[in-house]
Amino acid sequence: VGRHLFDWPSIMWARWFPKSEAAGENIMLVSFKQNEISNDRFNKYFSEIGPVIKVEVQKHGSRVATYYYRAGYSYKPEISDQ
Repeated sequence: VGRHLFDWPSIMWARWFPKSEAAGENIMLVSFKQNEISNDRFNKYFSEIGPVIKVEVQKHGSRVATYYYRAGYSYKPEISDQ
């Protein structure tokens, strides 16, 4: 699904997957930057939202990437699809 679910630009995803189709669904938020998903701006879109979890990806014992994720439960679209 796209960023449009949170009122950010996402032209094609908004066309392919309207907000109304996501209503009530659980959604995984994923980012390479912790601050993009750790703030409270997402609280209004979910009945419940989990903690941010850090994942370090390793290859041959060396860290090659870090990403963050959190689960949002029962998505609540605020604005109707246009």
